[in-house]
Amino acid sequence: MGSDEGMSCSTSIPIDSSNLGFKLLKKHGWREGTGLGIAEQGRLEPVPAYIKKNKRGLGAERPKKAAVHPKSPGHFSDRKILKDGDKESMTERSKTLTG
Repeated sequence: MGSDEGMSCSTSIPIDSSNLGFKLLKKHGWREGTGLGIAEQGRLEPVPAYIKKNKRGLGAERPKKAAVHPKSPGHFSDRKILKDGDKESMTERSKTLTG
């Protein structure tokens, strides 16, 4: 199954007349070499197919990353995010609050 031979989406390789889709189109009045639709202006080539490589549903997009919001001024995780100057002022503030 690793080969793509014989899996062409082109009219250069005609669809076999035993194909179910071919039979349905013929039953509804389609003629080979003409486009789909009442004015025969539609597609001549089959719709290209591809294999999904992720496990998300059809039409799903990549999830957006959540914004990081500080919980409180004295919270430990905030100290990791803050710049060096801000970190010093946070340390001083926490000392005044605790002691």
